Amino acid sequence: MRAETHPPTSFANPMNDSNSSVPAAVVTPAPLPVPTLVVVGLSYKTAPAEERARFAFSESELPNALTAVKALGGFAEVTILSTCNRTEIYAVIDLPEAEAVAALRGFLAIKPACSSAEVTAVTFAHAGDAWCVIFSA
Repeated sequence: MRAETHPPTSFANPMNDSNSSVPAAVVTPAPLPVPTLVVVGLSYKTAPAEERARFAFSESELPNALTAVKALGGFAEVTILSTCNRTEIYAVIDLPEAEAVAALRGFLAIKPACSSAEVTAVTFAHAGDAWCVIFSA
């Protein structure tokens, strides 16, 4: 983390009655970058129950699925949410948004052995500022 240091400023010392000054440095931390987040998934809004079941991950499948997504490269962090109503993959990305979306859709196509066109037809994708992605899914 980069920090900017400003020249010392004098502040009155409250522990001393003589009004002497104590030098102090003011440090302003550099703003942290907002991570780029992508989510690809399907829900009751985008796919019927039969389709959602094809893409669902059981609890025992999740560790291998997470490892497989990270092995694709370009994903700093990955979370998979899989319930009866939705399957969503959230990832902090180190690659262009379009590439990340394509890679995650490709990953989703492996489990039910379907084409990328089938996956695209039933999934949604959002990418960009982390907060916007989380609240748009």
